[in-house]
Amino acid sequence: MTDKVYKTRLEWHNVKVVAMAAPFMLSGAAGIGFSTGHIKLIGGTAAAVASALIIAFIRDRKRPATYRITEQALELERGRFQDRVLAADIIDASMMERVVGRHYVQRKVVKKNRDGLPSPRAAQQRFLRYCTIDIGLRSFTFGLGRLFIDRMESSRHDLILLRAKNGVEFLLSPERNQDFVEQISKLKRRHEDGNAAPLQL
Repeated sequence: MTDKVYKTRLEWHNVKVVAMAAPFMLSGAAGIGFSTGHIKLIGGTAAAVASALIIAFIRDRKRPATYRITEQALELERGRFQDRVLAADIIDASMMERVVGRHYVQRKVVKKNRDGLPSPRAAQQRFLRYCTIDIGLRSFTFGLGRLFIDRMESSRHDLILLRAKNGVEFLLSPERNQDFVEQISKLKRRHEDGNAAPLQL
């Protein structure tokens, strides 16, 4: 049988925000600098923009992950991390927008922390271990950049929330999210029906 393999998406949301804000920042600094004689303001603003671009690039440039649907399980791999979720253990896979995904992770992390489970940061990393999209859990602009990204059309591409019976949950970012959800549903049905029919390509 042929496995279904999914690559992950990269969305350069943070880089786009800085790139769009840079001309306004630089032109404003140039206007003020030339009119007041504070030429250093222009250089300082340019340095700040360059630093912001570097930070944005680092946040957006994530190590790619691979999702493989076999006859019996979903296999997740990213760098040194690997997880295998058997068809029998999958509760569901549902599509979720960036904003909804962020709020869901935050709510679940608070609950896990209240129950004495891993630290908030460790819990977040577990949720996002195989996700290559920055969902905005941290903000260096007091939430302004996050608010702008949330309203971008490209940020509305659905993420996937995968839930397993052992309580493990992963936020995933496959390139073909609708097809991914359909194949997970077929995987579950094959297990429930005891039918080992090949995956449809």
